[in-house]
Amino acid sequence: MRQILLITTFVLQSWLAQAQWGITPIWRTITSQTPIDNNLDGNTSIVCEHPAGGFVAICALPNPQNRREVYLVRTNLQGTLLSTKTTLLRADKPIQGNAKFSSDAQGNIMIADSYGVAKLTANGDTVWTRYFPQSSAGQMFATQMVTGPDGHCVVVCQKTETGTSTLPDLRAFKFDGSTGQTIWDTSLTPALSAISAVPVTLSWRPMLARRASGYFLFIATTSDNKVILLNENGSASSIRNTAVSGLPFVRSIFSRTNTTFVASDNGNLIKLNDQGNTIGSLYDSDPGIITCLTEDSQNNIIGIKKYVTGSYPGGPTLTFMFLQRVANDMQSQSIREQVSLPVSTDGRSYSICASSIGPYIVSGNFGGFGLAALPAYTPLATATGRVKSENLTLYPNPVASQAVVTLSLPTKTVGEVRIYDLAGRLHGQPYRVANVTAQLPITGLIAGTYVVHLTAADGRIYSRRLVIQ
Repeated sequence: MRQILLITTFVLQSWLAQAQWGITPIWRTITSQTPIDNNLDGNTSIVCEHPAGGFVAICALPNPQNRREVYLVRTNLQGTLLSTKTTLLRADKPIQGNAKFSSDAQGNIMIADSYGVAKLTANGDTVWTRYFPQSSAGQMFATQMVTGPDGHCVVVCQKTETGTSTLPDLRAFKFDGSTGQTIWDTSLTPALSAISAVPVTLSWRPMLARRASGYFLFIATTSDNKVILLNENGSASSIRNTAVSGLPFVRSIFSRTNTTFVASDNGNLIKLNDQGNTIGSLYDSDPGIITCLTEDSQNNIIGIKKYVTGSYPGGPTLTFMFLQRVANDMQSQSIREQVSLPVSTDGRSYSICASSIGPYIVSGNFGGFGLAALPAYTPLATATGRVKSENLTLYPNPVASQAVVTLSLPTKTVGEVRIYDLAGRLHGQPYRVANVTAQLPITGLIAGTYVVHLTAADGRIYSRRLVIQ
């Protein structure tokens, strides 16, 4: 046994020696609250920019006393704690450990768990709550809520009946983003019956992602893995195998215009087009699971990878957090660096966003729920004095939707403009500028707060918030 332990430890040390060490947070703000931390897939907390400035992170509190609360932390841009808030999500049901958090373009927080869904403002005030139908005993899981271009919210709920061999009850719901009223409730069980593997047993929780013409629903069965293409009305237009083999479980998803990135628990990162076809893939042989994905200002895909050792007898349990960054083309070398933060050994409840001012912001259990700012590790984003906001003006601002915004700079500038929402998602395609002023089209953007980000050819970066009414 001692020889086995020594060999395994040597292999672990050899792997760690190859890792790039030493991302030191710019700042960290950690509270004494402990979040729910027993989930194996991502989105169990959320961090994003607050519409009024700074950052906000929110998580569910554990429920040994049947707690029904969520906990919100807000900081300014420098990480100074501005406020905390505990919100009662509902009066009669606890928040389950499989709760999923997401955000919309206005900075509102969307929550889904086994019992239902809720919408909170960026300040933690409840907008509405709704329940899933609870007809009989069984194990139930919900995807994260995804906000469509109409501002309404879509979620899929999977219910597997206990002790039966019947098909799981898989239902898609669409809720009005303002009122929470049900717009449609569609059964996807007939789509499951089309799967060749019989009987069908879903071996993992479903994951939902936005595509340009509907939604992707990823499901894992005991025999293979499927992606269901959903239409805007919730009906299933097609169902197919995942294009890359060896994708046992979908752990995290990030979607932008016509492209979806999917991370699995075996190192695969897959890039899909709007039809669900693979247009890029990357396999990372290093151990660990990417628990959250988003995009930074340079169109890189970034995520948090967590690795827990201790699988060998008598070995110590060691937990490591890494920042993973992959180029948009998925051809460039992946960057992975360890983060110097205390990391929880149980669960994978971490979230990340790319701030409009440069750093990456992560939230999660760091010995207590909190936020930390990580340097973006790109020459442009970390160069001192290169991120400018005072020299970029937008007029009018606020602006009515469907209007045109004039972008102005003090000197003639050549570069590319990108528009992000407060969750760090890119909207539309990059827009090239080559003068002192430019007309910025905002057609298709719903009301909300956005960040206009201009990267000049000489390396300067300009950023300014844009409010669409």
